[in-house]
Amino acid sequence: MKKLLLILLCLPLLFGSCSFQTEKEKELSKICDKINSLTPIKLNDSFEFSSFKCDFPIVKLQYRFTEYEWESSEANQEMKLEILNDVEAATNNNVGFKDFRDAGYTFFLDYVDKNNQLLFYLCLRKSSDDTYKIVELSEENGTYDFVELERDEKKPAISKEKRDETVEKIKNENWKKNKDKFTKIFDEEIKSPKEKNQKKLGEYYRPIDTPTGYYKSKGLNFQIKKPSGFEQMEGDRPNIVQKWIKKRGKEDMVIFMVLVKNLPDEMHGISQNEYMQYFKYGSGVDDYKPDDTHNFKFNIAKSNYYTLDNYYGLYYEGKSEGERLGNNVESYYITVQVLLDKHMFSITMSAFEKDIFDSNKELFRLLANSVIFPDQY
Repeated sequence: MKKLLLILLCLPLLFGSCSFQTEKEKELSKICDKINSLTPIKLNDSFEFSSFKCDFPIVKLQYRFTEYEWESSEANQEMKLEILNDVEAATNNNVGFKDFRDAGYTFFLDYVDKNNQLLFYLCLRKSSDDTYKIVELSEENGTYDFVELERDEKKPAISKEKRDETVEKIKNENWKKNKDKFTKIFDEEIKSPKEKNQKKLGEYYRPIDTPTGYYKSKGLNFQIKKPSGFEQMEGDRPNIVQKWIKKRGKEDMVIFMVLVKNLPDEMHGISQNEYMQYFKYGSGVDDYKPDDTHNFKFNIAKSNYYTLDNYYGLYYEGKSEGERLGNNVESYYITVQVLLDKHMFSITMSAFEKDIFDSNKELFRLLANSVIFPDQY
């Protein structure tokens, strides 16, 4: 059991995104999103990390014994007592828990049998000496609260319903205490940026609405919102469907381009599940990153797996260097590229100045997130 616990506690602590989050909480929630996509995680042949829930400041994790079935309350209590010290030690000493300990969350670990019946739970809360200790729900004069576990005493069991009721009380008290802070976070970090972002994008552009657009998009049915304040231009090359330019011809110019290419016949009909495996776990990102040529270098700084409206592909960005009409040209760029049934779809942003490029990255993200491929629905 000790070995099992150490495996368990080497996992990063997980919790879900809450409605109101500080910047630190947002950073930690990104870890959750990545690991949550992999659950259930099998830790050994008979034990798995199966789910988690979060409602600030409570984190609830569930672990399942996949071969064990509930026997008796006495057996459950023995299993619980056997792992108490190891849980506390690992929680306090594991470097991977530091940010979560600093954030001060209360952790609930539920252990269930193969039929998802609760065997026992553990709760760890930050004590006055800044260490995490196992606590349990206790009653005194009709009032319930979590107190440090007195391991040599046998206390009457508290029902799951009473535990959940107390957890809800803790959440409500935390909300009342931090209401002003959360309201400010909502106004400044959630509400205001959302309203500003809505103004950055205009109406949808649909290439199939015009004969020229249908021809340029090679029959691919998609729609994308237009960036506000940009000049719209038809693509001047075969695969460029549309361009949007701001401050054309100037050093602080910004360009957005949408490109569509036909895939070769042998790639028609490949499933999105296959593409997902290829780009997320295989060599897809490296295979599809552009190669340098004799007169053009891409200098890719970042690249990763990417999903665009349920279609899979890659993202990459960097600083390109090349020669055009006898002149050396440098620009910063970012590209999202996904593969559909018969087409390859790309969005690219480029700018000559690094600060201009960085200041428009959020607009690029909004533009990419506005893309819809209606035929899949």
